[in-house]
Amino acid sequence: MARAIRIEQLLVHNSTSPPEHDRTRPRTPVSRKNALPKRQPAPRPTISVKTSPISPVSASSPDRARFSWELDKADLSAVRHHRKRKSPVDDEGFPICHKPTRLPRFSVNIFHTEPVNVFPIPNEGVVPRMVKYYLQVWAPQHGRALAFEGHPKPYQSLVFPHALQNGVLFEAMVALARVSWLLQERLPWQKDAALTRHRANAFAGLKLRMTSETTCADDTTILTIAALTTIDYVLGVHEGAENHVNAMQQIRKIRLDLKGDTPWQYFLLSVMRAYEALWQFVKDRNEATTSMAQLSIDSPMRSELPIYPSLPFNIKVCEALSKVSTSFNDMAMAGELSIQMIDILANLSTQARGDGSATPPNSPPSSPGGRNLLNTIADLRCLSVMATTPIEHKLCFGIIGTCVTLHYGSEKISDDMHETLQGLEDSLVGNGKPEPQEENALNAHRECLIWISVAAAGALDQSELLSAMSMVLDQTLEQYPDETGDWETLEKILKKFLWNDLLGKHWKRCWRKAMHRQSKAR
Repeated sequence: MARAIRIEQLLVHNSTSPPEHDRTRPRTPVSRKNALPKRQPAPRPTISVKTSPISPVSASSPDRARFSWELDKADLSAVRHHRKRKSPVDDEGFPICHKPTRLPRFSVNIFHTEPVNVFPIPNEGVVPRMVKYYLQVWAPQHGRALAFEGHPKPYQSLVFPHALQNGVLFEAMVALARVSWLLQERLPWQKDAALTRHRANAFAGLKLRMTSETTCADDTTILTIAALTTIDYVLGVHEGAENHVNAMQQIRKIRLDLKGDTPWQYFLLSVMRAYEALWQFVKDRNEATTSMAQLSIDSPMRSELPIYPSLPFNIKVCEALSKVSTSFNDMAMAGELSIQMIDILANLSTQARGDGSATPPNSPPSSPGGRNLLNTIADLRCLSVMATTPIEHKLCFGIIGTCVTLHYGSEKISDDMHETLQGLEDSLVGNGKPEPQEENALNAHRECLIWISVAAAGALDQSELLSAMSMVLDQTLEQYPDETGDWETLEKILKKFLWNDLLGKHWKRCWRKAMHRQSKAR
């Protein structure tokens, strides 16, 4: 009751008190004269930035003006300045320093250099991964064989830009990369849905192009046929590859304008010639009845294409290179020898460093020496008709001659080998002058060409039919008189590649015969 009376008295007192401006302010002690009332914020000097009247300040953050897209609140908080609060004693004369701002983080790399979403087919499924595989693995491994001056990587510099403008070629390219990846990973290709889809799309697009006079023989059709032929060849579907090559031969008869005057035309002609030569060899081999033809049919190279490794080499390639000579090592490091050729050289070098004796001519099929050397000859015959580097193409014939000499020794060779040696003679002598691109590539391998000629001449000398008419070594003596004029100089060159005592004795006899023929001709 007393508390209620007290509150009522206070209310009456407040209502009857004079106005605020009539009341006398209480005296404040001197010590508290400048004191502030409790819980009142301290006044701060306002900071004003003077700007020119002709350059108005934008209301938006300068970081937002840097981009053409709108940033959300989370990104704006990332670029907001966290400046230290200024002290009240600071005056307006101090300049305002802006710290460099950090760019906002993005979930997608906007600076990626890939041609995203510019493919002529939907960029979905395995397409992006197979495009990367094509550019990073398949094209470098197989493009070296068709490289020429100005285009060391023709599949990247010529084929891929053209495929970006043509969907049918792009489908074939993706299918080719897919089948190569499946074989590399040893996965069954028959049940792969992606390979089936892209291969079928390429076939359907090619069929439509073949029905039109304007597109049935154009550049896109040629490259699409080449890609599909490669797929059928590596899968062992040789009937389909034969149909493609027959179509390519008909196209070549129509395209009389392809003369190789430009880099693009030179590449197209190289592709067409490579597939025609390969398939002609496959066709002749399948129709032959000799034992060497049967070895070629059973060769693993029957469904393989040359693969050129790039640095850094894997352990398997390094182990193989450790067995070969320094000169062959240098050629491999320069990217001029395929993995298949490196393996052949490694095995042959190991055999050549043995006891130096020849393999008996009547070795049974189970004999390791006879099986290895004859199978090596069959592999080299397959490799020689494929698209390879110019020096590797020539090297195939020199190694064939070396294998023949190591296998038969001083004995006469069998009749089954005459076809192989005839091809060796025709390839090294009967081809005439090489094309300018090929000639430029071979000029740097002068000593290797000498070794190839001597090794091939040694095998031809063992043939009763070809020894008297062979001109391989005679041609070499005329082209390189300084290197072949005396045996000591020539022997130093031959030892840089593949050599043992058996080969050296036989090659020296062949060299003396050629020098005698040359002196009589004078």
